[in-house]
Amino acid sequence: MRLRTLRLLVLVVLALAFSLPVAIAILAGVPRAPALWAGLAVTGAVSIAGICGSLVRTTMVREVRLTIAAPPERVYDAITDPRTASRWNPTILSLDGFAGEPGAVGSQCHVRLVNGAVLESEVVAAEPPSRLVIRSRTRPSRPRRSTVMELERTLATTPEGTEVRARRVARLPLLARALAGLRSSSDQRLARWVDDRMRAEIEAAAEPGGGRAIPRGPGEHVAVDAHERPLG
Repeated sequence: MRLRTLRLLVLVVLALAFSLPVAIAILAGVPRAPALWAGLAVTGAVSIAGICGSLVRTTMVREVRLTIAAPPERVYDAITDPRTASRWNPTILSLDGFAGEPGAVGSQCHVRLVNGAVLESEVVAAEPPSRLVIRSRTRPSRPRRSTVMELERTLATTPEGTEVRARRVARLPLLARALAGLRSSSDQRLARWVDDRMRAEIEAAAEPGGGRAIPRGPGEHVAVDAHERPLG
């Protein structure tokens, strides 16, 4: 959520927290002064609840499984290069600040998202071609504290190719979790779309000399060259 949108949302909530109790009290015949005090009391309670929600931390865990028709080595090579993620994930605006060999423990990069947030990502564990763990932290800003996320991917060989198990753990403020819950269905649709695009691109690259249509966006497809290089 962009900073401007967040500020506007806060102002709307506070305005409603004040005006609704005042209007209800006046309609109920309560004198104006007590009605105003009721509005201020509710606004104060909402403000305190918001402050507590931004200070209290909570953990959110999501796990998904994905089967890709390609050997683990090819899948692992694809997911270790952070530049490939910008082709799969439309929420990524750009990547910079690269340090270290991609996929190696200690390698880092900065991921800029379309909502204005910046993730500082680092590989904290790498066991090719079976396990990769990336830890990311959002840069804190005045209205919100940083969020720490960890993505662990484990790869296992199956008759169909490779099963990828992704476990996402986020340590974030309680208020941020509540907002995430409001958009949970859209986030899940986006996650499935990103996984489908990643699978399609890796499988296309695994086909000898072939290209394959993969989604660029809702209802859109693009032919992928098996020899296409990562962006950057």
